Amino acid sequence: MTGHQAHDAHFRGPGADLPFPLRAVKALARPFARHIELSSDAVVRRALRGLPSGAGRALEFREALDALCHSMDCETQMHTLGRITARADTARLVRTQIEINLELARSPEILETPLPRPIYVIGWPRTGTTVLHTLLAQDPAHRALRYFEGFDPVAPARGGADLRSAQLQKMLRGLEYMQPGYRAIHPMDPDSIEECVTVLYHTFSTPQFDFQYHCPSYHEFLERQGPRAAYAHYRKQLQMLQHYRPYGERWVLKDPTHLIALDTLLELFPDAQFVWIHRDPVRALTSIASLTAHTRSLFSDAYDAEMVGQEVTSGFWPREMLRGLELREKLPAERFIDVRYADFMANPIGSVGAIYDRLGLELRPEARRAMECYLREHAQGSEGVHRHSPEQFGIDPETEWKRYADYSERFELPRETPRDD
Repeated sequence: MTGHQAHDAHFRGPGADLPFPLRAVKALARPFARHIELSSDAVVRRALRGLPSGAGRALEFREALDALCHSMDCETQMHTLGRITARADTARLVRTQIEINLELARSPEILETPLPRPIYVIGWPRTGTTVLHTLLAQDPAHRALRYFEGFDPVAPARGGADLRSAQLQKMLRGLEYMQPGYRAIHPMDPDSIEECVTVLYHTFSTPQFDFQYHCPSYHEFLERQGPRAAYAHYRKQLQMLQHYRPYGERWVLKDPTHLIALDTLLELFPDAQFVWIHRDPVRALTSIASLTAHTRSLFSDAYDAEMVGQEVTSGFWPREMLRGLELREKLPAERFIDVRYADFMANPIGSVGAIYDRLGLELRPEARRAMECYLREHAQGSEGVHRHSPEQFGIDPETEWKRYADYSERFELPRETPRDD
């Protein structure tokens, strides 16, 4: 079991779940928000503290960092605690990227490390991708990204203490204190299987920043920039992780935003295959809206549930779905395996077995036992219940169902009855 106290997640408004001491601090600190500098220069100066002279020359993606910081500073309407947290986290990412690039310069042989064939789990958030990805990662033959690795891909020098898990645990405890119900939506631990976003963060080139903070001009910058440069650096980081821990017959990886970069992934990983999980879009969108609202409430009070619902139903995620489907039509059909969320949730091991058959792999007894053990120890609801409804976010189910009628028909998606995730 997890060892964490289970808390239900139900969005009740920005800051509603914040503990009283933090609510008091936030209220007292409100007048000082604009004094927390979020310029890229300020973030870089903070990141360079304690690093060798000249380390800043190893920083890449400065234009993306500039766009992100400008948007955070001018558009996000963060409260004081949000600005402090965002500045500290962005400075950490700057520092980590510099350390990654310094390590690659010291050890160029890392970039000669061959990568096992990757299998990507893709699809919208809240469609079962996390559970499917984690199940596949239980197979001893599979190499997956652990959260502490994505948090900091640079392993300590030989003989040095590895503090990455402890540092990450400290950050996650802070999140759990601020949002006790967050684990009911997306459980996270230092050694848990995590998304590729933890690696892409170091390039400052991922839509996840917009998801966290609401950064419109930054997102427009990403659309103009394209994903190629960020994914090239992402590949280098995977080579670094494989170099430090060389095992696995194949990688299993996952991130919802990969849908807009399928062609780039196949360019950089020509042998990649994709498992795409599909769910009733109304339930998925409502759950995405709830996750977005819970996440943004850590940083800002300047929105309400219906504003988030409007953004989710008309913004990035619908465009991402369309982009992914369009890219898919240009790519070899045999690269894709489709899974329905309803089938997967009804019979997880049977669905995994069907995926293995399509991939031409054997689901070995030890892998099956590990997957069954994981399901027993992580039963749905064991971390708390995620409660949400379309009405809560101003989402009209009939409108959204009609909008995605072709998609739902193509993948024969059953309409789900309202329930908790």
